[in-house]
Amino acid sequence: MKMQPAIAISYLEEAEQQWLLEAIGSQACTPSHAQAVKMRRYSEEGTLTAALVSSIMEEKKPNQIEQFKIPKKNISRFFKAGMSNEEMSARIIKALELLEAAEAKRDRLAKEEVHDG
Repeated sequence: MKMQPAIAISYLEEAEQQWLLEAIGSQACTPSHAQAVKMRRYSEEGTLTAALVSSIMEEKKPNQIEQFKIPKKNISRFFKAGMSNEEMSARIIKALELLEAAEAKRDRLAKEEVHDG
């Protein structure tokens, strides 16, 4: 766990920390700083419950969004020098869309040949 979330969690009551520990175990993830601050705020208000801890921990964190990475050296030949990552990403998506359209057309033509043949 990172330092900032740990500091915020240190202000929780012992029972609240136990609820968090159970949520960490069942969901196999640690709280983000924002989640820890939210739990601390609810704790200070006296409204933090085990269910609320679990609910907060179920929130999707930006760093949990699944990503796919390709080493730049493997694909650099397909891009002009100086292209930004955003431009490269857009080009890859466009290429995949064109590939998808070509495959769909090929499949349609193959089905037509089967019916005509």
